[in-house]
Amino acid sequence: MKTSMKRLPLEFDFQTRRVISETNSAFMHECDYIVRNNCSFQFKDWRLVPNEVRMPLRYKLTTLFDIDVENSNVCKVVDSYMARAWRAHRAKICARFKEIG
Repeated sequence: MKTSMKRLPLEFDFQTRRVISETNSAFMHECDYIVRNNCSFQFKDWRLVPNEVRMPLRYKLTTLFDIDVENSNVCKVVDSYMARAWRAHRAKICARFKEIG
């Protein structure tokens, strides 16, 4: 993304922990990309990933999206998207290792 471009706005539904704007798919794909390339899969579950590991991942989203990662409600929504991406990628890794033995 060019630095001259504006960051994409996001709207959240905090009750369902979803992004309700048109940039939902871009947000979901970016969460997936960040988790795959920057997160360690040494933890058994996303809930066990410490906040010290999660916080830099959240800040990586601020390069593309106009969000306040200091807001606890926003963090919950971001964490729910990253948890889904983490579980999906971990499942792919486990399936691959089972396949190759």
